[in-house]
Amino acid sequence: MPCLDENTLAAFLDGTLGSASMVEVERHVEQCPSCGGLVATLIRGQGSQPHSAPLLPKPPSELIRGVLVGRYVLLERLGAGGMGVVYSAYDPTLERKVALKLVRELADPEALEQVRARLLREGKVVAQLSHPNVVAVYDMGIFEEQVYVAMELVEGGTLGGWLKQQRRGWREVLEKFLAAGEGLLAAHRAQLIHRDFKPDNVLLDREGRAKVTDFGLARPLGEGPSVESLPPVESPVPAAPWETRAGTLLGTPAYMAPEQLVGTGADELSDQFGFAVALWEALFGARPYKVSALSADAVWTFVEPAGDEKVPPYLKRALRRALSIAPADRFRSMRELLDALSSDPGRALRRKLSWAVGVPALLALTAGPVWWTATRGARACQDAGEISGSAWGSARSEAVRSAFFATQRADAPAAWELARRGLDEYWRGWSAMRAEACVATRVKGVQSDELLGLRMACLERRRAEAGALIDLFAHADREVVGRAVEAVHALTPLASCADAEALLARVRPPEDASVRAKVDALRRQLGEVKALLDTDKLREGLAKARVAVETAKALGYRPALADADYLLGKIEERLGELAASEAALLESIAEAEAGRHDEAVAQAATHLVLVLGARQARFAEAHAWGKLAEAAVARVGGERELQARLLQARGMVLYAEGKLPAAVEQHRQALALREKATNDPLSLAEALNDLGASLRADGKPEEALAAFQRALALLIPVLGAENDRVASARNGIGNVLLSAGRFDEALPVYQQALAIFEKLLGPTHFKTLTTVNNVGVVFAEQERFAQALPYFERVLEARLGTLGAASPKVADAHSNLGMLLLELGRLDEAQGHFEKAREILQGQPLDHFSQAESLIGFARVHLARGAPGKALPLLEKALALCQGKEGFRFDYTRGRVQFAMAQALWENPASRARSVELAAQAREALTALGRSRFKRDLGLVESWLAAHPLAKAGK
Repeated sequence: MPCLDENTLAAFLDGTLGSASMVEVERHVEQCPSCGGLVATLIRGQGSQPHSAPLLPKPPSELIRGVLVGRYVLLERLGAGGMGVVYSAYDPTLERKVALKLVRELADPEALEQVRARLLREGKVVAQLSHPNVVAVYDMGIFEEQVYVAMELVEGGTLGGWLKQQRRGWREVLEKFLAAGEGLLAAHRAQLIHRDFKPDNVLLDREGRAKVTDFGLARPLGEGPSVESLPPVESPVPAAPWETRAGTLLGTPAYMAPEQLVGTGADELSDQFGFAVALWEALFGARPYKVSALSADAVWTFVEPAGDEKVPPYLKRALRRALSIAPADRFRSMRELLDALSSDPGRALRRKLSWAVGVPALLALTAGPVWWTATRGARACQDAGEISGSAWGSARSEAVRSAFFATQRADAPAAWELARRGLDEYWRGWSAMRAEACVATRVKGVQSDELLGLRMACLERRRAEAGALIDLFAHADREVVGRAVEAVHALTPLASCADAEALLARVRPPEDASVRAKVDALRRQLGEVKALLDTDKLREGLAKARVAVETAKALGYRPALADADYLLGKIEERLGELAASEAALLESIAEAEAGRHDEAVAQAATHLVLVLGARQARFAEAHAWGKLAEAAVARVGGERELQARLLQARGMVLYAEGKLPAAVEQHRQALALREKATNDPLSLAEALNDLGASLRADGKPEEALAAFQRALALLIPVLGAENDRVASARNGIGNVLLSAGRFDEALPVYQQALAIFEKLLGPTHFKTLTTVNNVGVVFAEQERFAQALPYFERVLEARLGTLGAASPKVADAHSNLGMLLLELGRLDEAQGHFEKAREILQGQPLDHFSQAESLIGFARVHLARGAPGKALPLLEKALALCQGKEGFRFDYTRGRVQFAMAQALWENPASRARSVELAAQAREALTALGRSRFKRDLGLVESWLAAHPLAKAGK
């Protein structure tokens, strides 16, 4: 587009143009990078240069379909903007379409290098963002002097385009902006500010979900000097409006905060202002301010809306605060703004209760209570703040802060800040919900006394749980500080206390007042137990859980006993006491069924699926309990969090069975549910870790690596680097490196994860032992068998102690150790371990994955002793067990069986043709699985083929 002359731009800044011209020039500046850069320069008083200055961006050259940009194959041009051109492209590595943005070229080589370095640096930070309301950034690189950015392809248009299609109702508009606001909040939590939020930087996918994009102006918070403190550049004209340098206006002027326009700084509150401008414009059809000039002495005049009077007052109040000229007068965070925009008083309850309110109640509403009754009801609903203040006021907050800092952990300040924010949000939500519940009954009369009682009881349980956690925090030790952020995230969500339908369907408190008081006291005990569980104070939690169970038994109130048994079972499972955990969970299910406590049935049965299947390989039982859990989840309304937990548990069982494609599908569904149900980074990361593990085992290393890296990007900003969840994600990355045959890289990753697991979870925890085994595998693959031996021995010894001698996982440990002893030539010892594995597996189904591994072990012992005739029937049986099975693990086992059969058959001259054919099939199978990963196995097969006369026939 042709650029405007400097006189026109200067008049625009001075506010001397007519109103029509002002609007026209403003729109031009928003879209023209050259004019945007010159406006920035004029604002900061650095002079000007002609638009032909050599630093100005050049129009991007048009690329044709099929051009390779990095690894991406260009498909079609989607559009262009101030920053560059966007194409759709195909990623052949991950087999998916992406959006590929090529940033405009710069004529000056030095300026190009500066822009390139900054964009790549910022791109790495933006790529760490992982949130359902943020367009994912996958990759960045250089193509013919241009920076390219590979992103998630979102094909539903922009929020700006959606708003222009037709007049939208305020509820529709608010829904889209709330979703976009969650994406902006995710950026802030990742320590990024956007600096250019506007409707055209929000994309809508085909389902209409909003996703914030164009973080090209984003900057990490607190990383290096601010933009405004950088020394001035020699040239008075910025190279491009997206390059950060002194004197540069970054962002679209119409949506920028006052402090951003005059160059005094930009932070989360600046993003909040831009968001509020965009939402105000979408609701009322006009922007909220008239600005006399874009300069430090500008006069900002608020314009009262003349649009839709249906927009409720609470929205206007919230936006007016977010639009405050002084940043300190705005909301403290996007979270507070989004909460304020979501707090439509009574709307959710009115919707749910519209069919439940009887005629007498409706008549009462139309008649209206007398003034004194109304004000008395209102006064009775004003205690929420006092109650939450006593639980989480300044004194309690300071006690927690002091306890955290007294531990002298290096991460104590960060843990305190994150925990404080989480608790602030929780108690604000609690106070608002309590007040709203009271008003709905005492003032508005739209809610029954019965439902008010149920909501208040629910909120009291949440208060007791959060209070117990705060009590623990006030006496925190180093371990509690290390788990604090996770524990706050694990607080039971408040939303269930507003779900009228669910509350009315759930178990009611005891009618007897004395029993009810005792139940309330027991609930407080259970809150303490949960706080200890969530902070990994497991032994202390175990003792209190046992006391709570005995108290509940004496009380005779079955729903509370079910909850106590459930917590006891979870703690025992975490401690590796699986038999005790199983018994407690079964008790919980029985008591919950008797007490009609369906939520407890769903929780306990889901956890039992995990304990039986994933921990003990009792697959048939696990799947049977999964059916019961599914039915219980359905009875409580198919609540997404419960559904997601069950899907994850089933996925872990299928993984343990070796049914990897099915496991992957379960974990994909769980992740999708979690993305819809929550923005909690810890829940999402957990689902990603589980998915990554299944993808890696199913032979999809690139997808697995992406899942683990996304999990890390979610976890580290919240938990820090030394955390067992972070270690799990790193362990997953180690597994991917192992699968790729990058053993030297995998080993330190595993060792780092192992050190954290041992420190935080102890030497016998299943995560610790899994990583111990992984270290041994790396040594074995490197043919450092003597170094691998103590790791496999440790795994066997620990599993015997925690699982018992009859566990299939103990059989796996025997088989692994036996294979290693074979390599060391210790045949008698190896055979002894294979025999023990066979004894254990006799009680398992014939198609159990470990059966084939045990048979291979015996056969290899016979081959090593020169008895192929004894080996062959075992191998035929093992091969039959692998037939029809899908997945990486079975494919690998099948290849090993084929090679062992080839060796056994060679001794019979009549079978040598089949022998060579089987060896060739083994080579083909192992090559398909990964030449780098199975370099050693392939080397053995290829050496054998080369050494035998008929080998050429197999090529």
